[in-house]
Amino acid sequence: MVVVMVHVVTIWPDVKPPNRLSAEVKRAPRLRVFSANLYFNNSDLSGIIDEVRAHNADIAVFQEVTRAHRERLLSDPALMGLSNRVSSANSDTMVLSRLPIESNEIWFKTSRPMARARVSTAIGTVEIVAVHTVAPINDSAIARWRQMLDALHDLAQSRSRPLLLVGDFNATVYHPRFDDLLDTGLTDAHSARGRGFTGTWPRDQPFPPLLRIDHALSSKELVPVKATYGTGRGSDHRPIIVEYALFAGSST
Repeated sequence: MVVVMVHVVTIWPDVKPPNRLSAEVKRAPRLRVFSANLYFNNSDLSGIIDEVRAHNADIAVFQEVTRAHRERLLSDPALMGLSNRVSSANSDTMVLSRLPIESNEIWFKTSRPMARARVSTAIGTVEIVAVHTVAPINDSAIARWRQMLDALHDLAQSRSRPLLLVGDFNATVYHPRFDDLLDTGLTDAHSARGRGFTGTWPRDQPFPPLLRIDHALSSKELVPVKATYGTGRGSDHRPIIVEYALFAGSST
């Protein structure tokens, strides 16, 4: 019985019922966000680009962007509606936005630089970070991975505006450092509005994806109302798609 109770507590973020939405949140303006790890060896982005268009994303965030990927994403007619971009050869991440970008940068505080944008929305400026941490596969990588999650934690803790961290965290909800991120007041979209044991990696195997390492974390002004997953043809990750209600008041 003790083992069963510990197991239930551990997996609760994956099996608990979705959070209830207030009437005010249901009436709030929406923001649709699409995020995909493209996979460095992916030679055909057409499937993922089709998914961005099919989901009518307001914001598209990409990780593992190569030079060839960048050229394709910046020139593809299907993405012309996302005309405001944050892109640099110094980072393997990108942000494409239908909404105006007030300011942007490549954030070098983490050991792998990340694209960062401040976007104009119906509730004012929302800060978006395209997250891609290193995979914690050895001692050196683990140290870098911890540094990157700590930097994201510090950013979330000191935020002065609505914040969205979205991308490949190379961490599940069961990592203590990921839990520390949530302790800053951020909400994991899947835990709030997703369904069941949905994995995002690895998707290119005979078996279903086992681990959910791609996440969308938002401050209280961005209330998840729907969290789903794409196909991600050509990648080893499934994309994540989240619809937010933009709500300046309390979401309870």
